[in-house]
Amino acid sequence: MALREGLRFVFAAPIMCLALSGLADLVSTVIRQTLRQRLTPDALGATVSVVSGGIGTVLLAAGVAAAAPVVREYVQPAGPPSA
Repeated sequence: MALREGLRFVFAAPIMCLALSGLADLVSTVIRQTLRQRLTPDALGATVSVVSGGIGTVLLAAGVAAAAPVVREYVQPAGPPSA
């Protein structure tokens, strides 16, 4: 019985840490986005969001290409898939 209780704790502790980490990330994101919207002049509002999103997309694509050679070396088949 003691082993089962120990395993429950060992499993529950990391799940709780992940949940708290996700909550902290959510709060941080909301604060950052709110400040960005409030402090950016109206004339630059759309530009700032597009540039930050575009940079994030490029960095994510570069990270995936660097980490997964199978993605980098993928060649699409020439014809329709055979059934």
